[in-house]
Amino acid sequence: MQRIYSLWSALLAVTIVATSIYGGVHYFSPIPYWDQWNGYIGFYHAIQDGDYKFFWSQHMDHRIVLPRILFFLDIYLFGGWNAFCIVAIYAMLAGLGVVIWLEYKKWHTAQYSPLFIIGLIFSFLFSWIQNENLKWGFQSQFIAIYLFAMMAFAFYSKPTAQMSRIVLGVLFCGFAELSMGNGIATFFVMATQGVLLRRSWREIVTIIVAGVIASAIYLHHFVKPILPVDPAIAHVPLARLKFFLIFLGNPFYWISNSLKLAAAGGLLLFIFAALATAYLYKKNRFTPYRSFLVAGYGLVFASAIGATQGRWMLGLNGAVASRYTLPVLLSFLLLSLLAADMVTTKRARTLVMLIPVVFLSFLVKFQENVNGDIDVLYRWKLAVLAQKIGLDRPQLDSAIFPLNVHDVYVREANFAAEYEIGPYSRGWLHDAGIVKFDKSLVDASRCTGFLEATSADSAGIEAAGWVVPNVKSRDSLLIVLTNPAGETVGYGVSGKARPDVKASQKDAGNDAGWTGFAKPDQKDLDAYALIGDKFCPLQTIRK
Repeated sequence: MQRIYSLWSALLAVTIVATSIYGGVHYFSPIPYWDQWNGYIGFYHAIQDGDYKFFWSQHMDHRIVLPRILFFLDIYLFGGWNAFCIVAIYAMLAGLGVVIWLEYKKWHTAQYSPLFIIGLIFSFLFSWIQNENLKWGFQSQFIAIYLFAMMAFAFYSKPTAQMSRIVLGVLFCGFAELSMGNGIATFFVMATQGVLLRRSWREIVTIIVAGVIASAIYLHHFVKPILPVDPAIAHVPLARLKFFLIFLGNPFYWISNSLKLAAAGGLLLFIFAALATAYLYKKNRFTPYRSFLVAGYGLVFASAIGATQGRWMLGLNGAVASRYTLPVLLSFLLLSLLAADMVTTKRARTLVMLIPVVFLSFLVKFQENVNGDIDVLYRWKLAVLAQKIGLDRPQLDSAIFPLNVHDVYVREANFAAEYEIGPYSRGWLHDAGIVKFDKSLVDASRCTGFLEATSADSAGIEAAGWVVPNVKSRDSLLIVLTNPAGETVGYGVSGKARPDVKASQKDAGNDAGWTGFAKPDQKDLDAYALIGDKFCPLQTIRK
């Protein structure tokens, strides 16, 4: 049976990792989203203005120093296309898996098949239920904190020279702290790890003092964000406790769609972790490997407390946010490995192998969402297009940045355009507002398409239609809108889903539709697709 479970685990891992990588590609967009406008573009803006202290400045509850280094490299070296940040996220997840595998390999021989252990590790870590972390380039801090923390616990668990393990452990605790606010807890979790391993009190106190100093530096001039309490949660009994337990059982929600089941699952896993820790300590059976696993769960426990204190007021559904799922997936993995390490009989080993693969078999169904609807990415395009050409539509902007700080978005979008960052550096977004129609450059052979409809709104005219280029193009096309005199009065972008066009037009893709915006009070618009250096006329349907 163990061989079957090993193959089962390996198959799950291959399926989950492959589909999650596909999902990252499928949902990829170079357009900054939400916190990226102020925390990524805005950060680089501050650096360009000479404000290097911005590396240390708060982002909500966190100082994201190391992730900002990735942001800087993404823009400075790779043009700000967001791809480097996404690749870094996947690479750090793989690195986290390698750290856990090497710790297992170091302390075990043939108790379990490598296929089984590696399958568990990468199935849990790459599950698409944490999709916000896998498709949003800003989320590197959510991965980095756990990568560096687990590296700290791994180095500290080694029975090497005292000073060596302390220095390396504290160093990586510092890296964790510089990744995200909950990294502060790594020092104190590692000190607890020292207690479990019955290390000297001098050693443990040294780590605690290092943690106190690091925390004092971190919290100097720190301002705690104050979030409003959602009226729906204000009168919920034991709201903080419920949020905490739901957080710890987050993956159960993605299987059952039940907050109660998530809370129950979180409670059961916590009880197991507490009882296992107490038993191993009382019986003096903590090995370096077991301390590594329990320390990892301890950090997740501390992170759950931090998330509860900072986010409970937003409602219980906040506890199952996709971005919070990684630490809980990690905790499920670590507790599965701990249970596998503690059992001694063949029957018990078979059981502890069965439970996680069955759970993952339910969880793998969520992978079907990697190929979901990406129409939202087209709305992002329309938002940046409208702002770039001076016909801003705040209702569109709300899809990529909060409306209550709309001026921040406008400021950073203008900066990105000025410095030609990411999609502002070339292609349709770069050319929007710059390219002007030239009737001497018209070439009707380059496409087939229509301007089908126009309508007025508060910001001007909205136009729509479809276009199929006769030349293969991987990028969206810029649409140039003109008045009867041939003057450029607006722009559009292709990429909207039009299954009807795909069904009726040879060589049409799924995204042949386009939408554009023109100045107010324009009549009898004409539309042209910019293909290469030529303007291809689109037929107009007059009503």
